[in-house]
Amino acid sequence: MCKPYVFELDKNDQDDGQFIAVVQRCLATVVRDADADAVRVVHIDNWFDKKWLNFSGKRSGAIGLHLPEVTIPPFHPNRVLDERVLKRDETGVFTPTSDLAPIHTRRTSESNTRLKMDAILPNITAWYSGESTISKRAALMMYHMIDNESTGWYVGFEQSIEWKAVEFSGIPYRLFKAMLSKA
Repeated sequence: MCKPYVFELDKNDQDDGQFIAVVQRCLATVVRDADADAVRVVHIDNWFDKKWLNFSGKRSGAIGLHLPEVTIPPFHPNRVLDERVLKRDETGVFTPTSDLAPIHTRRTSESNTRLKMDAILPNITAWYSGESTISKRAALMMYHMIDNESTGWYVGFEQSIEWKAVEFSGIPYRLFKAMLSKA
């Protein structure tokens, strides 16, 4: 049986606990499969769509860029509710550490395009949306290194009675479903 991982994620009254549990399960699977000791987790103020996957920034203030090298998506710092690096302790619990600086800081669009994912530590970063209780929509996006190459995926969710994954980019539905069942 796989050792369960526990993640301390930022959550407020507008975040649905069932969606946060989905985020935790996905993190657990990716971290376990990568045998990672740390993960960066970013809580975004509200829903975001799949266009953020592999989005690098804007040129001339209007043209969106999707560069071949995976860059950190340039979420404005005002949208970031919480950004933390979680390190695993000997019991398998991932707790916040202040070892690494935040990646979502004020900078120009040009400098956003130079912030490459493969230069960011730790090598697993996840973004999840807030206000899921209110909007009944949620998003999870994850970037990680596989064989020294950055890869990423996005899953959009909607809630009626339960949370249902309804939009996929960079990950097939069957793989996402298998990921949830492994956690």
